[in-house]
Amino acid sequence: MLDENKFSGIVLARAQTGESSIKLTLFLKKRGIIYALAPRAEGGRTRFGGGIEPFIWGVFSFKPGKSGGNYLSEIEIKDDMIGLRRRSEAMFSAVKWSRLLIQNLIPENPDDELLANLYWNMKLLCNNKIPVEVSDWRFVWRWLRIWGIAPEDNNNFNKYLLLKTANADINFIINNFDFTNFNKYNQKLFANAAMQAEKFLRLNN
Repeated sequence: MLDENKFSGIVLARAQTGESSIKLTLFLKKRGIIYALAPRAEGGRTRFGGGIEPFIWGVFSFKPGKSGGNYLSEIEIKDDMIGLRRRSEAMFSAVKWSRLLIQNLIPENPDDELLANLYWNMKLLCNNKIPVEVSDWRFVWRWLRIWGIAPEDNNNFNKYLLLKTANADINFIINNFDFTNFNKYNQKLFANAAMQAEKFLRLNN
């Protein structure tokens, strides 16, 4: 059982806030969406390393700041979703899901069933034998069912879902991934995924 200062969940996004810290958007069990700061050490590095990359699942510990807020003190990585990171189209879907969650969830409003839905569908994204569209459909459909707003007639739901999740902001992706840490192969994967999403939008708008 976790103590009152530790929460399991996922890093949804990260952003640079200056030289002293990195802003994290987390989705945590029993807390929902929260924002936290990961302090930087001298030289601009963070002692958390890859533990604060988007889509890392783990147990997060916090300490209060002098002026309030959540300051990350420790991370225990539980699942780095390595299979997902090896599929450019899967990574792009994960970014789209993250975007939808941040846009639609109220901060500090727990939704543990939706968090579990996110985890298991990300595990599907890790499986290169499962088409990404299947995971997209399953994630959003189950989300709507959890909230009790799933449409009764789902004949055209798959097309609606693809249009909804393809509407990702490319700048959001760029701002939440530090491309300086990726080799040229990984950069190419992201560029291809962005191009495919934009092509899908043009064909379906």
